[in-house]
Amino acid sequence: MRLLTVCLLLFIYFTPSKSFAAGFAQLVGAYKADSKGHCKKSEFLGELRSDFLMNGVCIPSQAMIDPITKYLIPLALTELNNPERLPQMIEIQKEARKPVNEAFIVQIDGYDDDIFKLVDGSIIENNGGYVGYTSYNQESILFKKNGQWKICVNDNIHRVTILKNVSSHYSRDKIYESTSETSIKEMDECD
Repeated sequence: MRLLTVCLLLFIYFTPSKSFAAGFAQLVGAYKADSKGHCKKSEFLGELRSDFLMNGVCIPSQAMIDPITKYLIPLALTELNNPERLPQMIEIQKEARKPVNEAFIVQIDGYDDDIFKLVDGSIIENNGGYVGYTSYNQESILFKKNGQWKICVNDNIHRVTILKNVSSHYSRDKIYESTSETSIKEMDECD
């Protein structure tokens, strides 16, 4: 099953979205909830548990934690709820998995009025979106993708404008391995 999933992901990535009608719901095990909005139970870790309900679609617990199928859940939801938007969603998923140009682990010294001040002296303006509370020296990830700088903080990615960039400092660590926006969001520093 895992090999099939990996092959399907590779096929999605290299196939134009208009020519691919996927069975993502079947692969994930997703199905529409009954008329009362209830889901069936499925076995998970030796116990019968209710499947998760998301936007009128039921998702088995196993699919939620599986390292491959969890990425297919948005496609399964789209396929069942809004199939005409599936090609667009496939393109969005492909874009999220493309590697970023640069990525750094940085520490936030403070955040006020949409301005991030980093420990390294850099000043970054948030271009929209609620950031929430940032703790003293909170780690986050600053990255550049397709010419646009972004910061991942408190499990959210925000577009930013660099007002002042200090490129080398003891508190800034470059991420050297090839990484994508999706994998950045899963890193501990993004929490």
